[in-house]
Order: sequence, then structure tokens, then C-alpha cells
Amino acid sequence: MNFATILVKKWTEKTPPKKILVIRLQAFGDVIISLPYIQSLRNQLPADVQFDFLTREEVANIPQKLSIFNNVFVLKGKRNVKKQLLWYFTFLPKLFFTRYDVLVDLQNNKLSQIVRKSLQPIAWCEFDKESKIYAGERNKRSIDALGLG
Repeated sequence: MNFATILVKKWTEKTPPKKILVIRLQAFGDVIISLPYIQSLRNQLPADVQFDFLTREEVANIPQKLSIFNNVFVLKGKRNVKKQLLWYFTFLPKLFFTRYDVLVDLQNNKLSQIVRKSLQPIAWCEFDKESKIYAGERNKRSIDALGLG
């Protein structure tokens, strides 16, 4: 089986993180697949940990209706990365001053990397988009690589 390397900066603090941002931008099915793994991470952490989600407008409906997330940030601009980037910059100050401890990048594309680098979290992981294993397992491995659970 082909296993790609998961890029990660592990959580090394003694206490759990206070604020986590999860990014999953596209593919409705991929957003749905990621939700149980995000819920599992949430269940392993104290109830007061803030979980926020960044996604695209066309796939935001279900995450907005779930109690997993405190906030769901929605990028408009359909599949146009330049327009999405412009929308991102409209709420960059809010995201930046939230000071996320952990960023879970379940997208791993240019835009999600820009988000991660601009927010400067203490710990982060990038989704393994190269290996041929089931996407759910890749979500799990990416989240587990953080060392939070």
C-alpha cells in the first residue's frame, strides 16, 4: 500500500488546546467523510475547546447545522480560488485574532496552506492527499498525527 508522509507539527503542550480550526473546502462527500473523525477528536478533548470550520459555500449547509462546530466560516466564490482567497481575506482578521492553537488541514491545497501559514497555529497537520488508501482513513491518520487524542 502506498503511504504518503503526513506533514505535521505536533501538539507538545501539557494542556489541551483551547481553539481548533478545521479546514475542508471542497467535495461534498469529502466533507461528510471527515465529520466522524472531527467528532471523534472533539469527543477526546474537553467540552470547552472551541472547534471552528472553514469550508466553501456550496458544502457548508451540513456543517452549519451540526453541534460539532462553534463557528463555520464560509468562503464564497464557488470554485474560483482567486475569489475564495478574496473572501478569506475578509475574515482573516477575525481568524487571526482568534489565535487558533491547532489547525487541522483536511484539504491540503494552496489556499488551505495560505490559511495555515497566515494564522500561525502552534500545531497543525496537512491531509495526506497522495496515498491510495480510503479517504476516511487518511482523515484519521492526519488528525491522529497531531498527537491530541
